[in-house]
Amino acid sequence: MTPQELIAALDSFGLYASEVMRELHGDFTQYVKRMEDAAQVLGDLTDTLKREVTEENWDAFADDIFSLNTLLYGIGARDCAGRARKLSQAARNRNVDYIHNDFFSLMGNMYMLDKKLVMIIPVARTGDLKKTPLNLPQALHGSLEKLGRAIRAINAVEAMVQLANTASLSLDMTLDMALKAIKADLEKGDFISAQQKFDDIFKAYTERLAASSLSDRT
Repeated sequence: MTPQELIAALDSFGLYASEVMRELHGDFTQYVKRMEDAAQVLGDLTDTLKREVTEENWDAFADDIFSLNTLLYGIGARDCAGRARKLSQAARNRNVDYIHNDFFSLMGNMYMLDKKLVMIIPVARTGDLKKTPLNLPQALHGSLEKLGRAIRAINAVEAMVQLANTASLSLDMTLDMALKAIKADLEKGDFISAQQKFDDIFKAYTERLAASSLSDRT
């Protein structure tokens, strides 16, 4: 995977990577620096935001989630940035229902993004993108198999480890949304629902991988 292929993959995933690159006059190193800066603060910032929602500290929340908007916009996650901006305005207007309806869903997206940045940044920094299993169908399939075994074993800790690993490899929006839903079930201890969601996505992904392999041979 070359830098250009990574940018194209990020575009396909829903990040406006090409747009960011145009704004940076094609400076890939600067884009990687933005991702590094985002990764350094994203975890702590989301923890702070969750605490502020729990404490109903809406003034601090409005400021901090607007900071999240700025961070996300800078790395190309502009749809999520727009959601963060609307949440900031909702906090200033004390529209608590709106916040509760969208905030925790957005935090699920932030979890998925954080895991990807951990995978992307080291190889992007060195320029050795050929070695990354990012978005490699075979690697994703293997990781999904491990996740399925952990869910069937009702092993919450291992399931979350394998879910995080799968999320780090994925630049597939459909798969990401399924993983996000499975994560919510695991956090509630609902292994039956998690298993059902996993079976659906694993079947679909296996069929897609088989179709892709067949296409490659023809």
